[in-house]
Amino acid sequence: MKHLYQRLVVSSIVMSFISISCFNIVFADNRGLVVGDNINLRKSTSTTSEVVGKLNNGAPVTILSKDGEWYQISLETGQKAFVADKFISVSEVNALINANDVPVFKSSSADSEVVAKFNVGDVVSVKENTGDYFLVNNNSNVMGYVKKEFLMTELLQNIDSSPKNAPQAKQPRSEIKNYALVTAPTGVNFRQEPSLNAKVLAVLDKNATLDIVDVQGEWIKVALDSQQGYVSAEFISIEEGAKPDGTASSKAQEIIEFAKKYLGTPYSWGGTSLSKGVDCSGFVYAVMKNFGITLNRSSKDQVSNGAQVSKSDIQAGDLVFFDTDGTNNKQISHVGIYMGNGSFIHASSAQGSSCVSINSLNEDYYVRTYVTAARILK
Repeated sequence: MKHLYQRLVVSSIVMSFISISCFNIVFADNRGLVVGDNINLRKSTSTTSEVVGKLNNGAPVTILSKDGEWYQISLETGQKAFVADKFISVSEVNALINANDVPVFKSSSADSEVVAKFNVGDVVSVKENTGDYFLVNNNSNVMGYVKKEFLMTELLQNIDSSPKNAPQAKQPRSEIKNYALVTAPTGVNFRQEPSLNAKVLAVLDKNATLDIVDVQGEWIKVALDSQQGYVSAEFISIEEGAKPDGTASSKAQEIIEFAKKYLGTPYSWGGTSLSKGVDCSGFVYAVMKNFGITLNRSSKDQVSNGAQVSKSDIQAGDLVFFDTDGTNNKQISHVGIYMGNGSFIHASSAQGSSCVSINSLNEDYYVRTYVTAARILK
């Protein structure tokens, strides 16, 4: 009876925690690898903070905590410091199981053998992403695959689709269609050389888009019209795809930044309140309404509000549509807003993440259920 009471208490605490926030981090031995060379380690979470060291590509770190766009890390020497999260590739994270009798499969398929079961509150180490399933193990060395919906941690989607025992080989820059997007609210200095002491050629506004010439650690060499120079990697994001025109990019980024303010808003069927509860089409409807864009109310009707575009040509700000009702027969039942770099933001009704969330179009579930995209920004 005592054990049953303890289990009920743990379950109550964990489920209450889920209802308060869909973004929970369980830090214990979360591990990652440095991406890029000559990366600054700082004393605090600021680009003006004292640099206490530097790391190069592939250096292992332990992630202690997350503060906005910064990780506090611990090195093998025991030194603690802060580093911008864009320079850390997460290789292993701890997560909480959010339900009872969760099956642990021998392979990443519900048809495979069940090797164990986890219960609410169990802590597991997540090591590999295979789409809908993640490879995990616990302190008893039980290892197998668990469905994504039963795992609770903010860093889950940072786990790659293959183990990271070593840094991944870099694809030649000439084979990647990428562009740089300025993310700093006050803009960024466009410098003649990759140095804070170098001459400032121009100040680039937030949401400015630039062609990438080369990536050099904490500096990105870019082209502005016919002139080449450098911007700090801390103040830009690298987006995949063809560089959009400035107007569409600027409006799309405003919409995306606004939408991200409501991460964690509970899923509520029929809801259109960004603060109290939304369903998928209600979320898109309310976000776009804030920018003077009127859409139809349901996802199956919203697809007609824009021009359909191929998956290979989607841009930030486009709407992405899915068929999530059984077999994908192209009947639209779900919608989200594409953010660029393969990610989209949407009001998810999935168990364990029933709220406004960010997911990847490359996840197996969304690959299987994807229908089309529509461009509503002119």
